[in-house]
Amino acid sequence: MKKLAFIFVILFGLPILSSAQEDSLKRSTIYKTWITLGGGSEIKGTIYQTRDSSILFANTFKRTDLLSPGKFDIQTFNYNSIYLVTCRKEIWPGAVIGMVAGAFSGAILGKQICKSDDPMADYGPLGSLVFGTLFTIPGAAVGIMVTDIVFTLRIPISGSFENYSKNKSRLMKYSYLH
Repeated sequence: MKKLAFIFVILFGLPILSSAQEDSLKRSTIYKTWITLGGGSEIKGTIYQTRDSSILFANTFKRTDLLSPGKFDIQTFNYNSIYLVTCRKEIWPGAVIGMVAGAFSGAILGKQICKSDDPMADYGPLGSLVFGTLFTIPGAAVGIMVTDIVFTLRIPISGSFENYSKNKSRLMKYSYLH
């Protein structure tokens, strides 16, 4: 009986103890960011934090670097030196969706080309496979382009405090520390 109670405690007690180790903080999304300065130079990294009249900018895209001090440098850019801020999420989900859409449309096209009255009707599944495979690469390219156009945020600051203060809340959404 003691063994059964011990097994019961082990089976039902350990998951409760291990759930106490979960991190309850929401993880910040890391956005790839480019800041174009007034002289035309461009700096790549992540918006670390936005302030009243400046942006703290980290020169890394990796979450592991942002979690360990000393792995990245923080630069401060005042609003009057910033011309344009461009932010973007990862584009691989668009590539995957484009590949699936390309494969699906290629398979449908391959099936339509090999109709039943055609002498090639016996090769319908092969045509679907060939066209589906061929259309995955253009589909991925289209998915990347659409993702880049739709999910890229461009905020023109042009060295103006008015433009910076109008877009400060938008910039805060894309910063690592909100």
